[in-house]
Amino acid sequence: MKKILYSFAVLLALCVSGCEEADNLSKAGEKGPLVTIYSYTIPAGADDGSTVNLRFVPNQDVADFYVLIEKKADKDAFLASHTESEYADRVVSTGTKYSKETNYLNETLAAIYAITAVGVNVSGVKGEPVEFIFNGIEWFKVDPFIYVDGTFKTFYNVTPLPMYVQTETATVNGNVRYRFKNAYRVATAVSGGIYDGFPYNDPGDFDESKTYNTVIEVDKANKVSMLPGEIGVNWGNGMFSIGSIYPTVSTSVASYPLGTLVGDVITFPASSLYISMALYNNGGKYICSTPTYIFRTKAAYDAR
Repeated sequence: MKKILYSFAVLLALCVSGCEEADNLSKAGEKGPLVTIYSYTIPAGADDGSTVNLRFVPNQDVADFYVLIEKKADKDAFLASHTESEYADRVVSTGTKYSKETNYLNETLAAIYAITAVGVNVSGVKGEPVEFIFNGIEWFKVDPFIYVDGTFKTFYNVTPLPMYVQTETATVNGNVRYRFKNAYRVATAVSGGIYDGFPYNDPGDFDESKTYNTVIEVDKANKVSMLPGEIGVNWGNGMFSIGSIYPTVSTSVASYPLGTLVGDVITFPASSLYISMALYNNGGKYICSTPTYIFRTKAAYDAR
């Protein structure tokens, strides 16, 4: 497909703060062989709620340290009949050995996990266990949704066309999340007018080397937001990213409304989403004037 870039897309004249290098920490005390645990921020779009990214910083008394990852319920069950000192022994005997040179952890964890570090000095004396609790999101597969993208029309003369998207769901703080795995992959087939990928991609336009999850969240009032993130597509001006304008880029929900869920139809209206290309105008975010629709069932799509 020949891709001709529009020149009149509307740029959002707003600033977005960069990600902090690290969140705060789960911190130990001052004495003995102890380890501090830092929780690092996952870049926007990369975090689907199941990824934990930690750095362990042992103090000067630590020769080696050990890390045990287990479900919090299992740790609580152990501590119901054992002491903290016995749990430190458990971490050292069954956990993974780390050193000051290898002190990073990046894991995907889909439940509430306790990540516990125990430092050991040169004499074999153990320090206090230091704990980090991670509440990983559990995703469940559901039938594919039908997704009609309106964001690309911001830059290109394309007609929004329907595509099936692989869908998983999770509950986060009482809200419902849906994630669409590689929604913008290259289409290889069409059935009943619905494509199995993004119909305007040519072979090579989509990055097949990794997974790109497009994530939306429905709150208790049936307002819908799209988490900002890359979608895996590059048409020559760098990677495309999309997401809700409010509250990520602007604090004005009146100017940049959230999407809505009515029945089984999710609608992101005009001025709800932005689109950007990494190498176009310094990755500037452009307002999407064409709605995007997501249908949770084929019946809802047929009834549109």
